Amino acid sequence: MSLRCKLTYFRAMGLAEPIRYILAYGKADFEDCRVDYENFHQIKSKMPMGQLPVVDFEGKKLFQSIAICRFFAKKFSLVGNTDNHELECDMIVDTITDFRLHFRDLHFCEDPELKLKKKEILLSETAPFYLSRFQSVVNENGGFFVGAQLTWSDLYFAGILCFMESLLKMNLLEGYSYLECLREKVNNLDGVKEWISSRPKTDL
Repeated sequence: MSLRCKLTYFRAMGLAEPIRYILAYGKADFEDCRVDYENFHQIKSKMPMGQLPVVDFEGKKLFQSIAICRFFAKKFSLVGNTDNHELECDMIVDTITDFRLHFRDLHFCEDPELKLKKKEILLSETAPFYLSRFQSVVNENGGFFVGAQLTWSDLYFAGILCFMESLLKMNLLEGYSYLECLREKVNNLDGVKEWISSRPKTDL
């Protein structure tokens, strides 16, 4: 019997998409509950920390997207073979988060001139800084981030890229062949491929 849970998030890929990727890979039976931003106040008080995503699993409400990803990654044997592999997964995902926060900052910037400047810096400096280093890691690890094998860090990267690229309306991985190949491998995994083909179309 497959794992069953309910994932609640906004009508977006955002922070929930890596969770969806991992659940899809694990062939989990998950309810993908999406909430309109303007209606979030109606359920906010019911969320543990007043935030989304939240996953209802075995009578508990799980919160914090990376903690949720890690939890299910362990259930689906996506944390590598050693303690060092687990650590490396965490280091990669935390670094991806550092990268993602630049996109969050751009997304919520309301000053048009400042937003344009932030975008220019993101594309000319920040993205090359992170992506070149991610590329080196993947090149040195047999086409994956950790241990020359598929781990949740790979699925997390591919999932969160959906938000990043949707925000900028562009392919961020052009010129980074190892990262392009990694994303392709992840997006064609059984379960993930089916999820991508059936997921709701959203702007972010």
